[in-house]
Amino acid sequence: VEVLAGLESPLVGFWRRVPENIVHDFAGDLVTVRPQHAGSLVVEALAPLGAASLGEWRPAVVGLAELRVEEDDWPAAPPGGGGRRRRRGPARLVAQLRTGERCVVTKGPGGVLDLSSERPLGALRLLPLPREAPPAAAAAATPADRPAVATALRIQGLVRAWYGPHGEEVVHLSVEMDEEGSLRDAQGAVQAPQVGFPRVVGLKVRGDRNVPAGHLTFVAALQGAMDVGQMLQDDRPVTSHGAWGSMVDLAPRARRTALWARAPG
Repeated sequence: VEVLAGLESPLVGFWRRVPENIVHDFAGDLVTVRPQHAGSLVVEALAPLGAASLGEWRPAVVGLAELRVEEDDWPAAPPGGGGRRRRRGPARLVAQLRTGERCVVTKGPGGVLDLSSERPLGALRLLPLPREAPPAAAAAATPADRPAVATALRIQGLVRAWYGPHGEEVVHLSVEMDEEGSLRDAQGAVQAPQVGFPRVVGLKVRGDRNVPAGHLTFVAALQGAMDVGQMLQDDRPVTSHGAWGSMVDLAPRARRTALWARAPG
């Protein structure tokens, strides 16, 4: 399908749906595009369903569209006259939406996959996940930063977490080594410019009203080693403002913590 449609980058894999209007739709979706049968792809949203805890996570699969390559045919007179034959036009990628509508699929700036129909409520635009830094990027860090950068590189990718009353959410973790490979806003400006490089970035793929999908949930610096032991000796309580509120003791969590990093806020 990708070859016939003349696409420069693959379709199969994970994408993210960013809400068009976060006032009414802030959750977003983790979306997968996979082969369905010969000559077609299926687009599905993966969302948590009825999970009471992380151990009971059950994804709901919602079909969004089917993608298929079509070619326009039109009559053409063969050389020398006599008889007529069909002539094939350029191939195009067409989406059959779950609403029953059909539209031509286009790829825009930044790799955006647009499956939007002409109806006002037919907007369906999928964005690629942020680019992940290669493992070899740790070599570019200073010796003091290298251990933290190497750890962050190992935990890049999609993670899920329980956000109390908001339920299950999905975050994409990526390491940004410099400004060139950093996430940017709609105006092209680097997000969270107050945090230097290298850094680890958490982007909400499926979010909530507080931090909607498509927004950063944290940006943490990876410069300089942290004295975790000294930090844990600080006996000031850490308060978790959940549905009931609780006091958090970081010491028991230290052995299960993959990475300690500084972040504003």
